[in-house]
Amino acid sequence: MMKELLVSNASISTATVGIQVMRIGTKQMTLAVFRQLPTKDIFDQYGYLLAPAWGWVNYDRDGRSPKPFVFSYEGILYRDRIDLEAYDNLSVKAQVKEGSYYGPRVPTGKWIITLSDNDWIYPDINWVWTSEEGARTHLANRLISVAMLKAAPQLFIAV
Repeated sequence: MMKELLVSNASISTATVGIQVMRIGTKQMTLAVFRQLPTKDIFDQYGYLLAPAWGWVNYDRDGRSPKPFVFSYEGILYRDRIDLEAYDNLSVKAQVKEGSYYGPRVPTGKWIITLSDNDWIYPDINWVWTSEEGARTHLANRLISVAMLKAAPQLFIAV
């Protein structure tokens, strides 16, 4: 049986919400300026983040992945779009066999990282390794980096 809620135990208080606004100097960054930021891969060749992300900007109306992240590297602001949801199903695929459908971009005998349904996620040479250990290490590093990106705050810009 639930106890009665007494007025003497109830109260109303003001809560504050903090938002993080991206500024250039004293002005809030606009969408036009954000789109002018140069793009750069936020991951290094080993799967680690080049630099911590400042946060992500939701300028797509649907709010779906990939999310545009802002980060600074060597004193310059960059942006990179990362599909965080794609990392939920990555796995290391066995060595590429002769005549496989991965095409000429992946030499026979190399290791690749794919989605668990065997679709190749990115046709990028950085995702091809000479050993299974190298592929598994890169995947582990990348998943740690993605966890950090998932924790990054949303940044607000002026539209």
